[in-house]
Amino acid sequence: MADSTKLPSLAQLTYFTWSTPTASNPRLSAPIDADDTTISFTSAPLDENAAVITAPFLMGVKNSSSFVETIYCPNGADGASGLSATGCVRGIELAGLDYTVGEAANAASHDQDSPVFCNITAVVQALQVSAIRGDVASGGSGLIMGTDLAANTVTISRSTGAGTNLPWIRWNSGGSEVEFSDNGTDWTAINDVTASNLVDVSAADTTPGYLGAKINARGGLTDGIGSPAGNETVDIDIDLTANTGNITPGLLATSVSDVTATATEINDALDGISANVTDTNLNTLTAGAASDANALHTHSNVNILALTAGEAIDGSSTPQALCQAGENYKGEITVSMDGLNGAVGYQVAAMTQLAVGNVDATFRRSQSFTYTDGDATTITVGRAVIWMTIAGTPGDNFRVLIQGDSGGFPDKSTITNGTSNNVSSPAGGNRVPISVTWATPPTITSGTKYHMVFERTGAADAVNYYNINYELADNYGGQTSAVQVGTTTTWGSSNVNDILFHMELNLDYQNEVFLLDTDDMSKCNFIGFSEDNVAASASIYVSNPGNLQDGFTGLTQSVPYYGTATGGSINTSGTAGVSQTLVPVGKTRSDTTVYSQDALKRFKRSYTAGENTIAEISANATFFVPCGFRPNKLIFTYTKDDTGTGGYTVFKQYTATTTSAIISVNGLDGSQRITTGVSTVVNTDPGGISLAGLYENGFRINIAQAVNNEGFMNFTMYAEGY
Repeated sequence: MADSTKLPSLAQLTYFTWSTPTASNPRLSAPIDADDTTISFTSAPLDENAAVITAPFLMGVKNSSSFVETIYCPNGADGASGLSATGCVRGIELAGLDYTVGEAANAASHDQDSPVFCNITAVVQALQVSAIRGDVASGGSGLIMGTDLAANTVTISRSTGAGTNLPWIRWNSGGSEVEFSDNGTDWTAINDVTASNLVDVSAADTTPGYLGAKINARGGLTDGIGSPAGNETVDIDIDLTANTGNITPGLLATSVSDVTATATEINDALDGISANVTDTNLNTLTAGAASDANALHTHSNVNILALTAGEAIDGSSTPQALCQAGENYKGEITVSMDGLNGAVGYQVAAMTQLAVGNVDATFRRSQSFTYTDGDATTITVGRAVIWMTIAGTPGDNFRVLIQGDSGGFPDKSTITNGTSNNVSSPAGGNRVPISVTWATPPTITSGTKYHMVFERTGAADAVNYYNINYELADNYGGQTSAVQVGTTTTWGSSNVNDILFHMELNLDYQNEVFLLDTDDMSKCNFIGFSEDNVAASASIYVSNPGNLQDGFTGLTQSVPYYGTATGGSINTSGTAGVSQTLVPVGKTRSDTTVYSQDALKRFKRSYTAGENTIAEISANATFFVPCGFRPNKLIFTYTKDDTGTGGYTVFKQYTATTTSAIISVNGLDGSQRITTGVSTVVNTDPGGISLAGLYENGFRINIAQAVNNEGFMNFTMYAEGY
């Protein structure tokens, strides 16, 4: 054991809140055994200035058995990233004055994703109580109290510089008396035989004396000593009837001339009745167990966050489930052969081609689009994918312009930064997916119609030109494609059949608060409930997960509840549909109360029979898939058909730390078990569909080249994360 002799400073043992709005659920990023001394976390411990904590601290880790182990991190967190700590002391005592030495019996193993936090243990409380009581020194650089300054004493000192202190009062246990000092060296006892019992009237008083002798009664006053030789008092008396000549007429009225309150107002004030606050009459409050004083009591709740509402929110009648959105969010528009948005299945053989730049009459093509998200502060176009087949060998480049709308056609005015980077002519192949980017992502306005204008950078050429592909089912309702004559720059021939494309948009919500909505893949980050009724841009108070939230009616008891597609509401089933995201918000404790929790979210997308084939793709294609959260685990399953005769099932699993599959098996039976006799490859990617990137509300997938009757069928994606 190594009991502390004084209360450690914040540089010796610091305290902080690990959870932050942008990293609300710190956890172990790797499992640890009971004797591991290097510990890694998912988010860095930060101080109030967002700097990594490098001072020693006590951390708590809660394992799957709900045991919280206290761990001493003498070196703080790693100064570079803050995502680990080394030299940690495991199993700190559960109580006492020692926080630096561990006990093996108090250490345990912890799984990856076990919660971590700055732990305020019983040891810290014992140190504080002992410092207040004087059992150990208070430490510090100003006022110092404790037993460590001199033998047989409890001393109060002040600092006179680094490493020095000047005691001025102490209890001397040897003499059983209190002593004082002016210089920290010479001590004088404070008792009934020393000058310390005498008083001065002022600093210039030359003759200290007893209190009774220093009081000079006059002006009708008399003084004397009460209880002589006992518990003495100084008694001062005045006889108003005999000394009226010594009271100046009007003196009392002059002293209270600023008081304008009436007698009734003064009586109300004494009763605790305020003219500005209702229900505060102290006379009407009941006492004891049935007291109604608690109804008048207000206090600050550390489990409530003050944030900014991004929309009107009314939780006054029923608490509303809320989310918070910030940067690095994405949206998408996908027009495929099978439908709008969320579909990554392209049956390429069914595509119809449109020539671009072969003759003047078809020099340019366009496709309108609208993206609506009134909650996003900014929306920019990040990238687009279109399907292209070339005729001959074009020697120029291809590009996409984003223009406004005029009567259903492009307005011929490219928006700021709306000209894409040039795309080189693809090397050949049938219906090649082309990725289009912009040097600076152009900003668009929510709910406003725009047009992508497709053009070549060179002149029309009837032999060497480009083809882009479109669908025949008008899947993108309210939008059209069009063609422009090059020499006249006149748009015409509007068509409801849309050009196939996938567009990825960048969204910024400035960390504002919105109603949780599982139908909006930017609104699935549950942060708690609110009972406020506020307008957009107003402050709103949100109770953190981990609290009991009451105010509901008709809940089913002791079951999990989830967010729904009706903003702010909760139910026992979550979201229904082909693309499903389950967002847990807590578990009921009664029919009116929910214990809120930020639990594991789950997403599943299974492509239906009409969109289950991705075939004859001439080059790799990358798509963004929104799921409502940043995954830390992804699983893809699909049938890979190399020959057009059935193929085999592929299983891939990913974590949030890499875009390489940690498990990749290309032979499974109907029950998703590894097939005996089929070549299996573990930790090696067999090609096909893979992870390409992770974002705050989704992920990118890459679909590999698949030609000559090859394809990927029966595709299912599963994601989970916080």
